[in-house]
Amino acid sequence: GTSEPSPNTAGQLWFDTSGDGILKIRNKGDSAFELLGGKVLGISVSSRAGYTDVRSATMIDSGLSCAHTKTDANSDLYVHAHTMVKPWSSFAATNYQNSWAQLVYATSTTTGITPVTELDAGYMKESGMETSATAQLGFGFSAVWRVTGLAAAAYTFKVQGRCADASDGGVEFVDGTMQVMEVAA
Repeated sequence: GTSEPSPNTAGQLWFDTSGDGILKIRNKGDSAFELLGGKVLGISVSSRAGYTDVRSATMIDSGLSCAHTKTDANSDLYVHAHTMVKPWSSFAATNYQNSWAQLVYATSTTTGITPVTELDAGYMKESGMETSATAQLGFGFSAVWRVTGLAAAAYTFKVQGRCADASDGGVEFVDGTMQVMEVAA
């Protein structure tokens, strides 16, 4: 039916036929019906061919982004990003380079995003090379972030990156795809 059954008891199943139809179960405390499983409310996908050089020790945009309009204030978003990351180093000062990535929205907001810490996107160490040499190594980088607590509205999610030493090379974020999946809570 379209409205919750009465009387009801803990563990009772209800197929809610309003909207698209959702299977709900009465919670253990017999105080409310809850979704038995999440329902996908929407998916947004973006891709790009090309690259962005990141020569910064602080987080800046990597060129990867995906826009999504959240339709339900109670839903959760799952953001997936996949890209090639190429750290490089001139070995002028060190013989290594490291790169990190994080997810943001609204320019640089990270509220509600899990994991909240930046993720290691690539590490290169070539201790046997001459200090005048240059090296660049590519890694596939893939991550999923969960975003909770956002109002129903339009958002643009971006992957930002940084490197260990901006004066000694940098990192490239090459090509890539992003997907935002909205799941009923």
